Amino acid sequence: MLHHVNTIFQAAKRTNKFLKEKNVELMSNAAYSPDLPPCDFYLFAKIKNQLRDQRFSSPEEAVKEKEKDVFQVTNKEWLNVFKIGFFV
Repeated sequence: MLHHVNTIFQAAKRTNKFLKEKNVELMSNAAYSPDLPPCDFYLFAKIKNQLRDQRFSSPEEAVKEKEKDVFQVTNKEWLNVFKIGFFV
């Protein structure tokens, strides 16, 4: 059994043909699978939008801004993420 991510190189025809010939059972996550961490869908997208079009003078400054944005996510927001889904 092989679990793979839905990426182009992993879904190539030759790869799939080889795996089929070897009788390998394929398992994959649907796009935006709930089996993946919520930060992959909620937090990263939220921070990306907040940092969009900003310029930083150093990597340290960028990290400091990102940390500030992460800590601004309230407990209520996280509860909504888990209740409603990861696309809040």
